[in-house]
Amino acid sequence: MKKILLTTLAIGLLVSCRKDDENNNNNDAVSITGTWKIVKTEIVSGKDKQKVLETKIPNDCEKKSTFEYTADGKYNILQYDYFNGACNIDEQSSISYTYNSTTKKLTIKYSEAEVYEANVEQLTKNKLQALGEYDGDYDKDGTKDYERIYLER
Repeated sequence: MKKILLTTLAIGLLVSCRKDDENNNNNDAVSITGTWKIVKTEIVSGKDKQKVLETKIPNDCEKKSTFEYTADGKYNILQYDYFNGACNIDEQSSISYTYNSTTKKLTIKYSEAEVYEANVEQLTKNKLQALGEYDGDYDKDGTKDYERIYLER
């Protein structure tokens, strides 16, 4: 009887530990760090932040662009675009960023005077979706509009 009780207890502990390990693996925090590529960009209405005013899909040249968030707070941009009849690097820079995983706020600091803030709406292992202010009033309705960016690893 003692052996059966000890065996049952041991099996119960093993199963319990295995479930805890599985749960811990499933609950690992997803990190923004890594290299991302833009899938599409939407300009959305500032009134409801939902109505899509324009969708931009990157062309073959722009698809070569990469956006890397490093663990030490650097945002590395390697952006391609067509000019002079060829696909060339349009921008290559390294600037500072911060990401607060609790508030989901992403802040990119281009300079002391120029700071871009976005709310991260979705962050998974392979997808990043963020909503930030668009530089202007796209639909000329008197309300500043927003830009929703979709990226994938």
